[in-house]
Amino acid sequence: MNKNINIKGLLLAAGLSRRMDEFKPLKKYGWDSFLANILRKMDICCSEIIVVTGYNKYPVEQAIVRLALGDKITLVYNPLYEEGMFSSLRAGLAFEESADYMLYHFSDQPHLPADYYRKIPDVIDGEYDWYQPVYDSIKGHPIIFGDKVIRQIQNAPLSSNLKSLSANEKIRKKYFACSHPEIISDFDTPSDIEEYFTEDNNGYL
Repeated sequence: MNKNINIKGLLLAAGLSRRMDEFKPLKKYGWDSFLANILRKMDICCSEIIVVTGYNKYPVEQAIVRLALGDKITLVYNPLYEEGMFSSLRAGLAFEESADYMLYHFSDQPHLPADYYRKIPDVIDGEYDWYQPVYDSIKGHPIIFGDKVIRQIQNAPLSSNLKSLSANEKIRKKYFACSHPEIISDFDTPSDIEEYFTEDNNGYL
């Protein structure tokens, strides 16, 4: 990896969490919230982190202040959060100017181990526009995308989506093998969490 590559993070915490029994970013996971678990681990590899808020904007902001991550986090409010995730992604990237790569993270994966984030800088070799982890031949998340993809998202209409943009054959993609099965699972419902912890998974980090 080129050690001069600047990796930033973008975490979506704007949705309604309709399928969960409570607001997902602030739901307890272990000793802390989904939000806190994710941000502390993104801090391992990201120089800065953008958090997009929407629904429950103020509780999210207060929770972030309590994390004491200093000036590393930028809060962006998306008034169109009910339009879906792509609107929040666009909102978060609207003023981005300096990232070489962006770690794009949802708020439903607090269970990814810290080791995953420690290895991200070694995955990026500067040759691709899109890096995506793969476990057991299944593509997972979070995705890392480069400057070319960032600019495409910034210029895309609200009606677009990341999947359609990624179909552009000019976007160079690298799918890298990952040893963590958590990249192919997320917590959308209470039963997702129950199922995860009945499969002999242990620990929160």
